[in-house]
Parts: sequence; C-alpha cells; structure tokens
Amino acid sequence: NLISPEGAIGIIVIKGFKNKLFYEKDFYTVKNIFASFSLLINGAIQHNQNIYIPFNKSILLLLENSHLIQLYQDMEKKLYSLLEVSNIINSSKKLEEMIKNVLESATKVLRAESASVFLVDLNTGELVFDIITGDSNLKGIRIPKGKGIVGKCAETKQSFIVNDPHSDPHFYQDVDKISRMVTRNLMACPLIVNNEVIGVIEVINTIDRSEFTKEDLILFQSFSDSVAIALQRRRLMDYIEEANIQLEQKVRELTTLHKIAQILVEHKDISEIADLVLSTIQSELKISRLSFIVYDNNIKKYIPLSYKGFQIDQYEISPKLVQYVLDKKIPFYIKNFDEVPE
Repeated sequence: NLISPEGAIGIIVIKGFKNKLFYEKDFYTVKNIFASFSLLINGAIQHNQNIYIPFNKSILLLLENSHLIQLYQDMEKKLYSLLEVSNIINSSKKLEEMIKNVLESATKVLRAESASVFLVDLNTGELVFDIITGDSNLKGIRIPKGKGIVGKCAETKQSFIVNDPHSDPHFYQDVDKISRMVTRNLMACPLIVNNEVIGVIEVINTIDRSEFTKEDLILFQSFSDSVAIALQRRRLMDYIEEANIQLEQKVRELTTLHKIAQILVEHKDISEIADLVLSTIQSELKISRLSFIVYDNNIKKYIPLSYKGFQIDQYEISPKLVQYVLDKKIPFYIKNFDEVPE
C-alpha cells in the first residue's frame, strides 16, 4: 500500500520472475523503498498532469537514505569482522598469534586504540596481562584480585562500559602509570568457560568519537566469546599434552621395571645383575651417569658394585651423601647441592 495522511492512495504489486521465489528480506526491502516513495508522493504538487516534488522533501529523503546506507555499511563491516574472527579461531595459527589477531580485529571494528586479555592466576586470584595489542611492556603485570574495572568484571561475571574511568572508584590507575598512557574510556567483558571466569578482555580509548555505546558492548561480547573458546582450546590442548607426557612416562617406567624383573629372573651373579640393571635404566631413562653402591661389611666401606658414565680414575663415592640417603630411608632427589648443604 501507498499511504498518505488521508489514507491509502494506491497499491503496488510486484511479480517474481519465472522460478524466482520471494523471501521475507525481499518484502522488507520493498516495504522500505515504497515507504520512502509514499513520503515523496505525500509532499508532491500536481500541476497540469505533472507531479512536482518539493526540494526540501527530496533533501530529507536523501539524508535519510544516506543514513540508512551508512548504518547498513557499518553493520556489514561488523558482520564481516565477526566472520573474520570465526575464521581466525578455526585457523591453525598458534594461540597467542590467534588471540592477538582477534584483538586487533576488535580494535579495528570498534575504532579503539588498544585491547588486552587478562588471565586469572588460579593460585592468587590476580589478573595477569597476557596478550596485548600496542604496549607490550604491560605483559606480565598483575592486577590484585578484585581491583580495577577488570577485577570487578571478573568477580561479578558482568560486562562494563566505563566512559569516565577516572571518576569510577574501581579504576586501577597504576596501569596508566606503568604504560604512561591515559585511559579515557574502556569496555571489559569476562571470559567465561563452563561458568568459570578464566580471564577478562578489555578494549580502551575510542578513536574519532567520545565514548563507547551499548551497541559496541554487544559486539565486543561476541569477541570475548571467541577469545574464551580459543583459551579453552589451549586448556584442552595443554591437558592432552600433559596427559600424553604422563602416559609416556608411565609406559617407560613399566617397560623398565619389566626388563629389570626379567634380569633378576634370568641372572644370579649380583655384579652382573647390577651392571645389567644400570644399563637398562641408563638406556630407558636417558641418564648419563649412574652407579650401584653397596656397603661391604668386611672392609666397612661403601663400594661401587657397578657404575656407568664414569672414568675409573674419576669415580669417587661420597660417603656423606650415601649415608644421608640411607638415613632418610626414602628415594631422594637433590636438584641443587647448594640447597642441601648437609
């Protein structure tokens, strides 16, 4: 329908091409076009079977259409950015590079100076700068638990827009002092996986505009979801890698024990057994030097029954060390002799 203040002034019917289906988006496109056409007709002047459209109506319509086109282009850019982020997340890039690309995409589409990812330290509850676009000097800087907008974000599991941070009592000014930057405004979103906050993503300082908007926050939350997925992937990969390392270690231990048990069954001479056991341990555990020491009651001394990786003239038993281990009566690992002077 073509509508005027007095009521309907006409109807427009559009027929599709052969084998062409109309969709709902087609209907709304046509509806918007003819809404604008109705606006022009309502202000038109008819004279001698000619229709004249007032200049001011044309200008208003032109401005409205320009605004709608701009909105459409902005929306298209945002959708393209989200699609680009999806492609980044599904790429084979290293995690830090991947997240940095997501942050750079976020700063671009939100027209902001910088973005950062903070990760929660599970031991202290602090938030640690992990990945940053821009000032890399902040990497590793820690925000005390509950401090700053990001701390509030992590504790409440809520997203925040703060367009006047220096008036906000939660704002943590120490970061500005370290970076020598001035935070004019910011947005922060929690990174949540399985209802657990694993970090916070933050973007600061709008470019060519005074503040962040609610629409910006909705879009930024989409970026936070993508980063959370990427971090969860890293967690899973780290878990799988650690599990594989432990499994390989267990298999190696069982293999070594099986070989040692076989040696004990097949051989009787204690010196031969000691030598074969050390050879097996050296081979399986990749140890450069090791020895099998026993106490000889006849001479009242510790003697090497077998040793590997030593020159005969270089080998020397440390009675103090051997006695220390025997006194403890447990397997003992000394990483640094300076830490265990006794």
